[in-house]
Amino acid sequence: MPLGVSSSTVVPPPLDAPPPSVAYESAAAKVWHRLDTSFGMPYASASLAISVPQLSASATGSALTALYLSLAKESMKPMLSDATAAQLSIELAEGSTTIGLSAYGLSPKLPALLTASAHALVTPTLKPGRFAAHKQLLLDSLSNEANTPTPTAHARTLFSQLSLKHYYSPNATLTALGALQKADLVDFGVGLFNATYVEMLVMGNLDADGAVALGKEVEAGASRVALPLEARNLQLRANLAGGNYVYASKHPNPQETNGCVRLVMQLGKLEHADAAKATALGELVSQAFFYELRTVQQLGYIVQSAVTEDRGVSFLVFIVQSLTPPDTVTQRVHTFVDSIDGRLANTSATSFESVLSAAQQELLEPPKKLSSVADGAWGEILDRTFRFGQSKKVAAALANTTLADVRAFWQNRSALVGGGGRLLLQVYGAAQPLPGEQGVPQGYTAITSVDDFREHADYW
Repeated sequence: MPLGVSSSTVVPPPLDAPPPSVAYESAAAKVWHRLDTSFGMPYASASLAISVPQLSASATGSALTALYLSLAKESMKPMLSDATAAQLSIELAEGSTTIGLSAYGLSPKLPALLTASAHALVTPTLKPGRFAAHKQLLLDSLSNEANTPTPTAHARTLFSQLSLKHYYSPNATLTALGALQKADLVDFGVGLFNATYVEMLVMGNLDADGAVALGKEVEAGASRVALPLEARNLQLRANLAGGNYVYASKHPNPQETNGCVRLVMQLGKLEHADAAKATALGELVSQAFFYELRTVQQLGYIVQSAVTEDRGVSFLVFIVQSLTPPDTVTQRVHTFVDSIDGRLANTSATSFESVLSAAQQELLEPPKKLSSVADGAWGEILDRTFRFGQSKKVAAALANTTLADVRAFWQNRSALVGGGGRLLLQVYGAAQPLPGEQGVPQGYTAITSVDDFREHADYW
C-alpha cells in the first residue's frame, strides 16, 4: 500500500465529521487535512491556492497571469491525458488573488499527479511560436466578455468592479493585454513564483502523514521564498455600512436593446440564527418576486431574486433584465421591496412551515461525492470564514426561527436609513437614455467614479 494511503479498515467518520485541521504549517505553506473514508472509495481530493501578488497588483498583472496559465495548460496537456486514463482529474484556474490547482481521484496516484502538475505550473515548457496564438485567443475571449455581455452579465461585472478590493474588469484586462509582448511574459514568468504562499486542503482516503508529505513537496517546488502576510493581497468585499448607492451605466454594445437592474441589499456577516432568518427570507421573497414582476407585470424574461453569500457577507439580490427602461424597472423593484414586510405578515403558518421544512431538507441533503464535501470546506478556507459544517448549524437554527423573527430581521436590514446598505446597478440599452441627477432614487447617493468609490470604501 503506498505511503500515506489509508487502508479500508479505517473506521469511517461519523455523520457529524470533524472539520479539517491544520496538519502542517510553515512560513511559506499551510496544509489542512481531514481523513474521510465514508464514501467507500480509495479517492482523495487535494486543492491548493498559490498567492502571487503580481496577479492582483494591476490589470497588466492580471493579463499576464491569464496568458501564463493559458500557455501552462497547453504544456500540461499530455499530463492531463494520462490523468484521465488513471481515473484522475486536474484543474488549473486563475482566481482574483491566487492561482488555483486542484486534483481529484484515486488516492494512491493523486500525490504524484499533483506534485508533477505543480512543478509543470512553476516551470512550464512553452512551445516556440505559441505566444501570438494564445494572446489572440485571450484577446477574442476578453473582447467578447467586455463588449457583448448580456445586460445581466454586465451588471454582475459592475457589482464586482465596485465591491471587490481586487478586481480588474474584462475591458481593463483587455486593454492591458493588447500592449503585451513575448518578452513581457518571459520576464513575468521568471519572477512569478519567487515569493509565494501556498495553502492546501487534502481530504479523503489519504492520511495526515501523506497529506503533510504532499504539502511539503508542493511547497518545495512552488515557493522559493516565503511571502509574508502583509504582502498577500487578500480578497475583500466592500462594506456598504448603511449607505445606499446607485450607479448607472450604458451597455457597451450599441446594438443591445435590453437593460438591466440589479439591486443588492447587504445583509451582513451572519451568525447561525440570522443566517437561518436570511435563508427563510430568501425563499419567501424569491417566489413572490418572480410571480409579481415576471408573471403579473411581465417586465422581462430574466427576473430573479435570491439570498447569496460571498466571503462571509450575505446579500439579498434582485435582478430584472428587460426592454423596459431601467428607471421604470427600478421603481417597480422598489415598490416590490416596500411590499415585502406586508407580504411576510400575510404569510400563513402552513406556508411558512413548508418553506422552513424545504430549506432544512436542502441544507441537510447528504453530499453524494467526496469532491462536493471538499469543495465546500475549501470554499470556507479560501473565503477566510472557516465555518465548517455551516449548513447543518443553519438547518438546526431554522427549527427555532419564527415568522416574527424573519420580519424583524428584514425590517432592520432593509431600512433606507440605518439599514444594511444597498448597491443599485442600472444598465441602459441602446435606446434607453441615461438618467440625469433627477433620476437618482430617493435615499440613494449616485456613484460618479468607480475608482473613487473603491478607493474610499471600507472593506469587510
